[in-house]
Amino acid sequence: MSGLRPAYQQNGGSNFRTKKYPAITSGAMYVGDAVTVSSGVVKPILHAATAAASAACLGAVSYFVDANGRPPTFALPNGNIGKPAGSAGWFAYVYDDPDIVYEVQVAGTASVGLTGGIHSVVSATPTTALGQSGNQLVDTAASAGDGQFRVVGVRQDVSGSDAANSHALVVIARHTYRVIP
Repeated sequence: MSGLRPAYQQNGGSNFRTKKYPAITSGAMYVGDAVTVSSGVVKPILHAATAAASAACLGAVSYFVDANGRPPTFALPNGNIGKPAGSAGWFAYVYDDPDIVYEVQVAGTASVGLTGGIHSVVSATPTTALGQSGNQLVDTAASAGDGQFRVVGVRQDVSGSDAANSHALVVIARHTYRVIP
């Protein structure tokens, strides 16, 4: 699993709201991508036109609809495909609540030592057939002002391993709507 997935809300809720935002035309986007708002559109934090170090994060992509309001693969039950590059008129539904705690795979070793640190994401290979993001959390702390995510915990992967490719629980420290000190 790569990309950011809502795990729970800090206030105890479990209703992960999404809001519709116009998506950038250039570049592909995937479910689970961390996104920022720039010039009235959402784009992945790791997009070539976005300075990842200075971008506030809005949240993570939940799903997409095309210019006609249909999911990219409206014939499939979950419509869970990413937005193709060069597609105009698309919209991304984004989990934009600043109280959401996300689960994300760690690009390296997940350990308790990550807890409390500020980290950023890197892009691993997305699963294009499923439209799933390749975003992973960097296992080294970000330098001052570079990271968007604060680690609040770690989880083992499904194999029971507690090291490589396990998951971190993160909150957005540099959220578009709120900054966590």
